Amino acid sequence: MTTLILMHAQSASERTTVCVTAAVATTKQENMVHLNKVLRNIIHRVANIIFTLTARVPLKAQMTTRYVDQQSGDQWILYPYTLFNAD
Repeated sequence: MTTLILMHAQSASERTTVCVTAAVATTKQENMVHLNKVLRNIIHRVANIIFTLTARVPLKAQMTTRYVDQQSGDQWILYPYTLFNAD
């Protein structure tokens, strides 16, 4: 959580109001970022399970792709999705 202190506030009550408002806004933003990460993680895991279960080739024969999110640093292993057998 980030707090914001403005030195040009005229009174102690104004400084407190500004700090509390900034802290609440930052906390809401951090919660949204965390929720976004959790939802992305769930979606990627479900997609990987579906792709693995519906693939026609054995799991060991599949080529996997490692995806790294540059912004958050999260890493995913993506399995290819195949509808039909190659032979």
